[in-house]
Amino acid sequence: MAVNGLLDVKPDLILSGINPGPNVGTDIIYSGTAAAAREGALKGVPSVALSLLNKIPPFDYKPVYSFLDDNID
Repeated sequence: MAVNGLLDVKPDLILSGINPGPNVGTDIIYSGTAAAAREGALKGVPSVALSLLNKIPPFDYKPVYSFLDDNID
């Protein structure tokens, strides 16, 4: 929605998530997190879906922060 009109300019990057639980295998088909990144990519915007490995609290966000720090300028 944002890329199709809510934003005045095209974003440089879409980060979707962070949701608890991994988006692997068939999860990719029905994951809203993965779908948002997929739609962004289809619109020509570099996109990343971010998920956690665990589904049960406490949630450890440190690996996601490390990924973002290492890969996003």
